[in-house]
Amino acid sequence: MKEIREELKEEKAKNRFLLDIINAIPEPIIAKDRYGKFTFSNKALADLYNTVPEKMIGKDDSNFTGNTEQTKLFTESVQAIIKSKKSQIIYENATDIKTGITHSFRSLKTPFMNSKGEDNVVIIATNITEIIALKNQAEKNEKRLTGVLDVSCEGMWDWNTQTNDVFHNKRWEIITGVVDSQNSFEEYQRCIFEDDKTHVNKALKRLLEENIPYSLEYRMVRPIDNKKIWVWDRGVVLEHNEQGEPLWVVGIIQ
Repeated sequence: MKEIREELKEEKAKNRFLLDIINAIPEPIIAKDRYGKFTFSNKALADLYNTVPEKMIGKDDSNFTGNTEQTKLFTESVQAIIKSKKSQIIYENATDIKTGITHSFRSLKTPFMNSKGEDNVVIIATNITEIIALKNQAEKNEKRLTGVLDVSCEGMWDWNTQTNDVFHNKRWEIITGVVDSQNSFEEYQRCIFEDDKTHVNKALKRLLEENIPYSLEYRMVRPIDNKKIWVWDRGVVLEHNEQGEPLWVVGIIQ
């Protein structure tokens, strides 16, 4: 009898230790039954809902958020995972009750059967709110920059020397008469006067190998109308790798 009590005590200590580990993880780890009710929650989600894990068992998200529509979506997601019998990654939101801030999560949902033979889903959620905010800000900044470049009187070009990808703004197309495409860089080089190509290539080589600013005037023929024009082209290396090799070159043309 004493040995049994010792085994039970040891097993309880192991379970307590495991629970301490799960509660120490700052991201939500939960389990739900097929009705969307909590069968387990760690401290991270309980803190988000301004409660404790023990009080979440047998309840659903709306008991803490008041958002029945959102809870319905959560439940439908759980039921779909159980039906599919496969793990899935779902992107969803949850509201911090204390602050009212909505957080975005990337949730790995995996179906399993508990010791009673009941269907459950374990959910491991990663808070990606900051990543989403940075992504949205980057897209907004890119849109603003594109707008600024498009109304600029100068043609802008952006060259990734590793992939040889080149970006141009609309004004660059208007000035050069070269329509932006995957081959626009090569097409543009073909438009430069033969007598000026050596001059241009030497200047680009000095820019890439010696970091000497690229600035020169040369002639070209616009392919859109065969008009001969003079252009003033300038460029600098904005980024080098650890070996000092150029990665990113930007410039303007008039």
